Amino acid sequence: MGKRTLTFALAGAAALTSVLVASGSAEAGTTGRCYTGDACFYYNSNHDGAVAPTGGPQGGAIVDLAGIDFNAGTGAGSGQPVKNNAASAENDTSWYFFSFYNSEFEGSYDVISPMNWANLQATYNEDASTCFDYTSARPSFAECVNEEGG
Repeated sequence: MGKRTLTFALAGAAALTSVLVASGSAEAGTTGRCYTGDACFYYNSNHDGAVAPTGGPQGGAIVDLAGIDFNAGTGAGSGQPVKNNAASAENDTSWYFFSFYNSEFEGSYDVISPMNWANLQATYNEDASTCFDYTSARPSFAECVNEEGG
């Protein structure tokens, strides 16, 4: 094989590798990635396992997580209910994200700072409702349901 042929073969292999890497990256969003502007629960600690997006502050508060499942095909816990099954949460928003122990924003809670993630402590496998707010202070029920994002 001549020097010119080897150069073209290597360039072709590099181009094919670039296409394959780009394709794999595009699919990552459907296998557990929490997108900017959203907050997500994860089935396992350390933002691992199946993922369940909450819709972010534009989607408003979730009074009861019953009926929401972890996305299929996103890891351990796929298809399981989110309510009372989340171990960690990721907040890719500019708001504070609250996970409450009880439905309707009652009981103990965890707060995840903007653009951060955390293993749940007070609501570890005991998450029942969510809310967003501008501050890390506990929002009232009215703040959660009456204002966009809390």
